[in-house]
Amino acid sequence: AMAAVTRHLGLGATRSTTYDQPYHIAREFATLDHLSGGRAAWNVVTSMNDSEALNFGLEAHLDHDQRYDRADEFVELTCKLWRSWDSDALVLDKARGLYADPSRVHYVNHTGRWFRSRGPLNIPPMPQARPVIIQAGSSGRGQAFAARWADVIFTIQPTQAQMKGFYDAVKTQLPASGRRAED
Repeated sequence: AMAAVTRHLGLGATRSTTYDQPYHIAREFATLDHLSGGRAAWNVVTSMNDSEALNFGLEAHLDHDQRYDRADEFVELTCKLWRSWDSDALVLDKARGLYADPSRVHYVNHTGRWFRSRGPLNIPPMPQARPVIIQAGSSGRGQAFAARWADVIFTIQPTQAQMKGFYDAVKTQLPASGRRAED
């Protein structure tokens, strides 16, 4: 609804990597990105409460590091699904009955510890290739996750010095994730 009545607002939603599946998230954010003309953002959370686990039929929540391990693979697979269509895959040729060039749509064939997916995504490439990724991990493992995936990181630190320390800690981890320190 907001995509239809706005032009300049980014539209972000929070979705958990602990209680969802990468294919569903890839579809949801691809759809939002198409509907909004490239304004989708995903606030990636790992969830943290045993009470949430109970809501999903589980007795206990995954431990902290396992949640981030799962989240790393979750976002990795989700990004593979978003990249499963080449940017020029859409043909839209009604006369030939050709929606997309099948040679430009690819299986992802992901098999990992937490997930398996053949792919491809059943939605064409998004206007912005992938949504803006937002993350708020403050622990060391959360910072490493943010350094690998996030476009936007938010945090609450009690002092300016602690905020600067958080900023510096994330910046030093960017190169290990294949990113530039200035990213």
